[in-house]
Order: sequence, then C-alpha cells, then structure tokens
Amino acid sequence: MKTNEIRIYLLNDRSALDNKGIELEYLEAATSDKKWDEFLLSDKYDDLLAAVKANPYERAHQAFRREEAHTIIKSVDKADMKVTMLDGQTRRAKFFDNNFFKMEKWIEDQNASYNKRKRKFINTYLAKFKKKQISNFHIASNKLGDFLQK
Repeated sequence: MKTNEIRIYLLNDRSALDNKGIELEYLEAATSDKKWDEFLLSDKYDDLLAAVKANPYERAHQAFRREEAHTIIKSVDKADMKVTMLDGQTRRAKFFDNNFFKMEKWIEDQNASYNKRKRKFINTYLAKFKKKQISNFHIASNKLGDFLQK
C-alpha cells in the first residue's frame, strides 16, 4: 500500500478499526493534511506500515523519506526563489546568491541524485532483513555429510 492508499484506508474503510495494530493516533493524523505530513516523517508511521502489513519495499522507501527529509524537495516557488524541503526547511534566494540559474542548477542536481540515493539506501535497508539463502544442493550436501560422519 502506498501512502495515499493507507490514508484512504484509515479514513474510509470500516475494517481499519478492527485491525489490532491501528491506534486512534493514526486516525487523527489521517484527518488533517498538516498532521499527516508530520506523521509520515515520524517513527509511528513505521508501526502503522507494520500493522497494515505493507511490503518491505514500501517500508524501506518510507525509511528513506524519513532519514533524508532534509535533502528531498517538497515544493519550489520560482517567483520568490524559495525551495521547501520535505522536513519543512526552506532555501531562499540568499542561499542561491540571488541567482535564478544557480537555483535551477541546484534543483536539477538534487533531483538527479534522488534515484541513486534512494536505490542505495533501500538496497542496504533490505539487505539487513534478507535471510541467507541456501540452495537445495547445500542442504542435500549437509545432510549427506551428516549421514556419512555417523
């Protein structure tokens, strides 16, 4: 489930109230846009993803958004030369030396590196939770070896 789907599920689906892992705090956050944005960057959202049994990729992506909120661009106001990051920080014209082209270049660089940073973070995040995979050959070899040693 993606973020919007989870929010719609909390607000509109009666079965959400029957889910044991869902708390009243989650429902309160879903009712307000400002609370929901703050909730997405909190650790409580991980608990909600676990409660709705979201796939590991969604959990890893949300962890990336939470950890890198200061580098992810939320909105750009080109008229005022103001860039707002996901965690609420703003970069104003002074940050770009009052140069529109520097701002455009900075935004382009941030957007270009986003996918690479996300992929690297998610791969390391998922690698922590993957089990060591053993092939059937190794299982058979170990059993045969155990039998021969006896």
